[in-house]
Amino acid sequence: MKSIISSTLLFISLILVSLHQISWAKNITLYTGSPHHIDQNHILYFNISTMPEGIIAAQIDLNQIFPNINTNVLKGKNYDFNNNQIEIISYQGLPIVINYSINTKNKNIENSTSFSMSKGHKNSLSKPINIKSHPISMEKLNHFEQIFYKDTPSFIEKKFS
Repeated sequence: MKSIISSTLLFISLILVSLHQISWAKNITLYTGSPHHIDQNHILYFNISTMPEGIIAAQIDLNQIFPNINTNVLKGKNYDFNNNQIEIISYQGLPIVINYSINTKNKNIENSTSFSMSKGHKNSLSKPINIKSHPISMEKLNHFEQIFYKDTPSFIEKKFS
C-alpha cells in the first residue's frame, strides 16, 4: 500500500513538472531579428530593407573589429540590427555598436561609419569601419527568385560564384 501511494505521488509530481515545463516553454520568444550570415573569412552579410525600391545588400569584414578570432566564436555572438545601427552582443565583454548612415540618393551605405564599445550611452572607444554595400531592386530580386525556382543548385552555384 505504501509503495502504491509513493508511486502515485511520484507520478503526479512528474505530471506537474511536465506541465510547468510546457508553460515555461510557451514564454520563450523566437528570434525576430534580421537574417544574416557569417562566412569562413569572417564576413558578416546582411540586408537592409529600403522598400518599395528593394534592399541594400551589405557586408562587414569582422576582422576590422575582432582580429584573430575563431569563426565559431563570431557566429556565437548575437547580432541585433536596428535603424542605422548594428549591436554585437556577447558574454565576453561590452556590446559593440556599429553606426552607419544610408545615402538615399545612391541607395548605399556611407563609408563614414564607426564602431564603438559602449556601456549604456557612453562611448569608450570609437573607430572608423568600412561597410561594403550594393542596392538590389525588387525586379532583380524577383529575377533571382525565378532562377532559384527553375535551376539546379549546382547551376546556381556556378552562375553566382
